[in-house]
Amino acid sequence: MNLEKLFEVQDGLDFHIKKERGLMNKNLFEEDILGLQLKIGELADRQRTWKYWTDDKYPRNNVYTCIKDNLNIMTLPYAPTKEDQTITIIRVDSPLMNSFCSSLSFLIKVSLHLQISPNDIIIRNQADDIRLAKCFNNLFAYANVVYAFLDEESPFSVSRKDVIGAINDVFNSLFYMNQMYFGFTHEEVERNFLERNRQYHEELNYAKGEVI
Repeated sequence: MNLEKLFEVQDGLDFHIKKERGLMNKNLFEEDILGLQLKIGELADRQRTWKYWTDDKYPRNNVYTCIKDNLNIMTLPYAPTKEDQTITIIRVDSPLMNSFCSSLSFLIKVSLHLQISPNDIIIRNQADDIRLAKCFNNLFAYANVVYAFLDEESPFSVSRKDVIGAINDVFNSLFYMNQMYFGFTHEEVERNFLERNRQYHEELNYAKGEVI
């Protein structure tokens, strides 16, 4: 995965957002840490296979918006059977992919706050079989460690090496989950990430009346 490219486009989008929202001189580290944790939670909610208490364990990888009997619109977490001639697919979305890329986006935003570059990120080969619920709990824990390191009221005394190590833990946990449980290719992630980035730029331009 071309992390250097993703860092570059995220940095450009962050600048555009701050400029248009009048936030150029505001430190948004805490907001971005919170955003990262919220997107991790959203990712967990859309993955669903860990939800032992429900029969609806379909990961929201492909969600089908359909129309039934040319009248009622419905959303299904699976493709309707070909035998059901009353249902027509009108759109297919991938909420799980969107949440994964949003989590990655906020992780890069946090890294940029800390002046961490793609060269500081080392993706490790992990052979251990870690349960999905533990993966998500680890992600939340690592994100909290990053926040604690940078909290002015924190009693911890940390080095830059500590912070880089914590950020690497988040990246590696996120990519490990993709490898073991999501199955998105690097090309799919990059394509979705870049397309979402382009759409955000267009929305910002549209909001200020520029022709797109």
